[in-house]
Amino acid sequence: MNTLIIVVATVYAVWIILGQFGVFEIASAPKRAVNNHKASTNIAQKRKREQSKLKFYSGVTDIFRGMLMNPIVEDNHQYYIDRLEIRSEPLNRLYTPDELRGKHAFPVIASLLLIPLGVFAPLFWLITLYCLFRFVTYQVIYKAKIRDEDQIIDNYFIDLYLLMYSKLKQGSRARLQGTVQNYIDTLEGQFDIDVQRVMLKLSRYLLNLLSLYEDHVAVPKLKDIYRSATIINFCNVATQSLNGIENWDNLLTFKMQLTVRKTDLMRKRSDKIVRSGERAIYAIWVILFIFVAVGWYAKVQNLY
Repeated sequence: MNTLIIVVATVYAVWIILGQFGVFEIASAPKRAVNNHKASTNIAQKRKREQSKLKFYSGVTDIFRGMLMNPIVEDNHQYYIDRLEIRSEPLNRLYTPDELRGKHAFPVIASLLLIPLGVFAPLFWLITLYCLFRFVTYQVIYKAKIRDEDQIIDNYFIDLYLLMYSKLKQGSRARLQGTVQNYIDTLEGQFDIDVQRVMLKLSRYLLNLLSLYEDHVAVPKLKDIYRSATIINFCNVATQSLNGIENWDNLLTFKMQLTVRKTDLMRKRSDKIVRSGERAIYAIWVILFIFVAVGWYAKVQNLY
């Protein structure tokens, strides 16, 4: 009996494996090959649609360039794109400033055509106002996202800096690429998704700079994208050290500043946990009081 079970199980396993490779397919092409072809076709179609859409957005900006785009607006949009990595997923590339500006401007331009219809239905006016509001505020939203990322960097940059600290004390002999790579590896154990995402993006950008340039040239370029006070101070003291200037006091001072910030953050978290615990205890006492009151009330009712 056991032998029969083993034989049947073996035959079934072989049949499943051969089926995965399309051995039993009646059609001329295996099923897997057909599915791969369909997937490739779908990807190609998505890429084509995305190219047409982005070309259209860029065209909108070109047509209304006098109103929508000037050098300052273009620089700001390039900064948003680089910093927030605003990209087209189907094309696997970053937007251009013209594409991003046109993407947000087109709904407003299209909604202006609905204004005459507002005479018959005020809803069309509301749609125009909503599109105009979105166009006016989208840059504010981008800036708010950047501020949130800067706040995370200010609080958690110390973890990366502590790894680089001993290297930077070596002066012009320091090589930071391996240290940054080691830090990236440690981020896999970071449980806070936002912290992991922000610090991973920062460290990968720095690692890319270090792979393209000498360390003393790469580090200052970090300020082109990351403009928080923490990063600017780091770039200043690190560049001095990498250029051979003995600034151990400055390196130590910056380290202490980051330590104080991290300590304050931990203290705030601790206080928040304590307050949450106190509220939980108060809630437990209230629940216990209610149970006791209900119990005494039930006893009184039984007496009568």
